[in-house]
Amino acid sequence: VFSKKDAGAARTHLESLLDPGNAYATQAWILGLSLGKKTFTKTGQPNRHNGHDVGSASHAMSLCAWDLGLGMRFMAGYNLEAARKLVPPDYEPYAMFVIGNPQKGLERPPRDRRPLLDIVFEDGFELKSKSLS
Repeated sequence: VFSKKDAGAARTHLESLLDPGNAYATQAWILGLSLGKKTFTKTGQPNRHNGHDVGSASHAMSLCAWDLGLGMRFMAGYNLEAARKLVPPDYEPYAMFVIGNPQKGLERPPRDRRPLLDIVFEDGFELKSKSLS
């Protein structure tokens, strides 16, 4: 679910979910909340992969935004319980996001990442991947 900057009450509801550290997001052209549907629509059976589906869709959206010359950022800093009250019970909120024109000077510094050998396992969790060595 998303809202444009001038959408009135709908936008205000989304902005109210943001943690203070993400107040910059109120300036974005688009503010949204990614959601996963907990059950399949046709069968009503649980969809235990909905989080993976949301992640894949979020990645695709981010690539499309980049291709259009826009910036997109996902944020975990929001009030999850308040978000759950704004959506139907069959949906789970995952992350908030913004889409807009990137501003100069707001680039994030490089992040230190754990080496792949610390997080990728081959043939079981006990063995470090030989393929990455």
